[in-house]
Amino acid sequence: MNICVIGWYGTETLGDRAILDGIVSIFQKIDKQNNYFIGSLFPMLTKRTLFEDKSILSSHGGLCFFNCFDIKNKTTYLNILNEIDVVLIGGGPLMDIQEMYIIEKAFSIAKKRNIPTIIFGCGYGPFTTKEYLKVLKNIVKLSDLIIMRSSECKKSIQALTTKKVYSLCDPAILSVCEYKRNNPSSTINNNLVCNIRDVGYVYNSKNDLVKDISSFLDENAHKFDNVIFYPMHTFSVGGDDRTIQNKVKFSCECKNLFIINKPLSLSECYKMISEAKACVGMRYHSIVFQTILNGNNYILDYTDKKTGKIGFFIKEYRLNDFYDSRYVNIFDSSISSLSIVESANKYEFSNEIFEKSNNDYIKLVKSLLLFRG
Repeated sequence: MNICVIGWYGTETLGDRAILDGIVSIFQKIDKQNNYFIGSLFPMLTKRTLFEDKSILSSHGGLCFFNCFDIKNKTTYLNILNEIDVVLIGGGPLMDIQEMYIIEKAFSIAKKRNIPTIIFGCGYGPFTTKEYLKVLKNIVKLSDLIIMRSSECKKSIQALTTKKVYSLCDPAILSVCEYKRNNPSSTINNNLVCNIRDVGYVYNSKNDLVKDISSFLDENAHKFDNVIFYPMHTFSVGGDDRTIQNKVKFSCECKNLFIINKPLSLSECYKMISEAKACVGMRYHSIVFQTILNGNNYILDYTDKKTGKIGFFIKEYRLNDFYDSRYVNIFDSSISSLSIVESANKYEFSNEIFEKSNNDYIKLVKSLLLFRG
């Protein structure tokens, strides 16, 4: 089968890479030999990340081959469509950014060629303008199968269409759960691993985040052998996490803080989180990774507490009680109110959720392809 995946590739975070791995895990169960064509905004980055993640992407059985092309080049896209069986938006949030027009055009061309189109486990928002809501509404209209990554995202899309909309887990969760099943961690070190991001790239904040996080670390770093900051994103477009992480390092007083400046592969990131004593996450997918792979984790939420993607994740999996003393919204409360405590209490993500979403993804995609076949 020939599968075209579009979305935010070319600016991908480790979360986007986990989404792609989750997509591959589904399609490799449907057909044992697949060609994946990744439409990228900046192909140089995607070619590198595909190389770095080669081992995990090829771990799902069968044969899979990856090709990367410039999604902004219409001629290239048209030529690739001659061989394509399905086009899908590979997860991530559908939100008010200019690149939404590229997705809209790509789906429009695919529909004209009678190629099935899928919104594959996407998030919703934030939206601040009617312009991009109109674009999203047209993308939904052009979609043959719509799967959102939470029930709240599903509700938002249902307000735009009369089509059937499904809610299944984020495809990244499929990747994380499958890794955990295949790589049970037996080594726990005494490290605290953290991901933070600069909120000024998309979200406006008057908080002095560097100062607040530095104070938080100075209060908690002595509880661990090492405090390790790792980036989920290492590209200028989308906000390179290493910029603010290095600012924190030179601002705080603790001497056991180390920054990983070399980009991590997906499997390297998973392994590090699995083996840590505790974790702190800020980017949405860092929280997803840490919740499932570690379970002794703390959240710095930079989104709206009620309508943001992190709040949706907590609500979707009924995590409010667990995170009662492990969560702070950086706009509502001081980070200093969060304290890492010695605790044997760990969250265990339900394997039933993984199995059900995995089976439902396979069933829905198979039904679409057989119906259109």
